[in-house]
Amino acid sequence: MKKPPEDDQTSPIEPPDRNQPTDRVRTVATALAGLVLPGGGFVTTLIDDLVPTGAEKERERWEDDISARTNQHSEQIAAHDEQLNPKEHVSGLVAHLAVALAQACPDGLAAKRYTPEEVYALVPDRRPEEVDDAAWELEALGLVRMTSLMGPIAWRLGLTPEFYTQLDHQIMGWSTAQDAVELAELILAEDETSADILHEKTGWTKRRFNPALRSVLQEIPESRISQAIQPDYVAPYFALTSADKVNLRRLSSQKNV
Repeated sequence: MKKPPEDDQTSPIEPPDRNQPTDRVRTVATALAGLVLPGGGFVTTLIDDLVPTGAEKERERWEDDISARTNQHSEQIAAHDEQLNPKEHVSGLVAHLAVALAQACPDGLAAKRYTPEEVYALVPDRRPEEVDDAAWELEALGLVRMTSLMGPIAWRLGLTPEFYTQLDHQIMGWSTAQDAVELAELILAEDETSADILHEKTGWTKRRFNPALRSVLQEIPESRISQAIQPDYVAPYFALTSADKVNLRRLSSQKNV
């Protein structure tokens, strides 16, 4: 079978031919080896390992072609995605500080405001001026909010909702986006809109639950979300209309997408 040219990325890759003439020679060799006593089985195994059949060679060739073509397509898709959705790559002290902030957050509410001293304590092995630069770098990425102040306390730092959606799946081991999908399914299945009950049903920590709840509430108008001030949840409860349920069904359809 003729192999497609190396630079041909459009022609179909034909599956391997299973009817190879060399297989008949291999069958005889294996049968003769099986007659050797007492080690016939061992000799047959060596033939299997050292003398691959024509079909096996064809399959190896086919698998190589498939892998090469898949890699080409993956690289093209990645390049297009990078153009449409450029990504920032965080490393060094900026990444170290992001990890420390993710792990230090107590409840996922993005409500705590850290003083410089509190931030410095999260990365005690680095100089304060280095940490200052890293904190402002995280703000430039939209992951924290830096509030400039007058006096000895120069700034305060708070996490943004984007911090959780972009970093938790890399740091904490769960995906806020997928948690929001599961929470939407739970809300629809149980017809439940009280945060404390939903929290109990998920079995998640508040640190994990609140970012997911925040993502779900983005599908619901503010007029139907309780604005009651309390320390535990993004919102203590909310109301749903038929239109809101449609939005949550659309959200739940994104599972594993």
